[in-house]
Amino acid sequence: MKFPQGSVRSTRDCSQAENSWNPLRWDLSPDEIRTVTDTLIARVKKVYDDVGSLHIETVSAENMPEALANAKLDYASSRHILDFPQYVCPNKEVRSASTEADKKLSEFDVEISMREDMFKRMMALQKKFQDNPSTEEKRFLDRLVTLGQRKGLHLSKEIQQEVKKTSKLISDLSIEFNRNLNEDSTFLVFSEHELGGLAEIYLNGLERTAEGKYKVTLEYPHYHPLMKRCHNPETRRKMETAFHSRCKQVNTAILEQLIQLRAKVADLLGYSSHANYVLEINMAKHAGNVSGFIGTSLLIPRPHTSTYAVIYVACRLPRACHSTCLTVVLLVLVIEMRVCVTCI
Repeated sequence: MKFPQGSVRSTRDCSQAENSWNPLRWDLSPDEIRTVTDTLIARVKKVYDDVGSLHIETVSAENMPEALANAKLDYASSRHILDFPQYVCPNKEVRSASTEADKKLSEFDVEISMREDMFKRMMALQKKFQDNPSTEEKRFLDRLVTLGQRKGLHLSKEIQQEVKKTSKLISDLSIEFNRNLNEDSTFLVFSEHELGGLAEIYLNGLERTAEGKYKVTLEYPHYHPLMKRCHNPETRRKMETAFHSRCKQVNTAILEQLIQLRAKVADLLGYSSHANYVLEINMAKHAGNVSGFIGTSLLIPRPHTSTYAVIYVACRLPRACHSTCLTVVLLVLVIEMRVCVTCI
């Protein structure tokens, strides 16, 4: 059994229609974001429902992996236009609609990732692939089975329900954490002298107080240029402190909840910590390997540490001192090269 074409776009369809079809649109209105979100969820859910309705005995490479791969491609490429505006759009209504879309899609992520009917069919097809493996399809299927096990789909119903409930709460709190940062309106007030080194075009783009001073927000277009080009170290210090203290009180409470909830999920799934749960599918595999690597790295001698220190200090000084610091860096390099040659 093969599913009819047209429900989702396949990889081949997307590549062939590259010039005539572009899913990336950044001009959606709040209503369009809501409509496209609901349509996307319904479209992807239908594919999962179709696959989930197959008899386990009839599941094959032709009617399952390709359908899921195409659905995942469609979902990933379509989701970007829905949840990305919350970070960049100047219109608050669009940002709010994008945040709500992100919340709805994240809940949908949890739902489709914890479908036991899909997991059973993946396990059945994985056994069939042991006799007649196809490298790409087997790798994709093995990955889906691993992700299903990491959601607890091989465990009891009670554990599955608790993991699902906790995962949704983690998702909601994470979105709330990001929304607080996105909507933060904190600003610092500086004089023209305190903003020395910044271009006139930067200063002209800043709002001013009644006293004629400049309002600098903690948004990226204000923060990064200031940290790179401002000559005044005290201004950079104030900006850095404020930037890393955004929403400190409200987000600290959220972060404390997230730490507890992630530890709870790890414990339910049989892991000793959230770190071990996260690292299992990465190269490190285990938190102990990471600790060992860091410990070993700290013991390795670094002959050029003094050079790095001079370069770091030079970068924090005004531009007028850069030529002098460059001379010092070159001298240090020459000295270290002589030391290395002498040691050899």
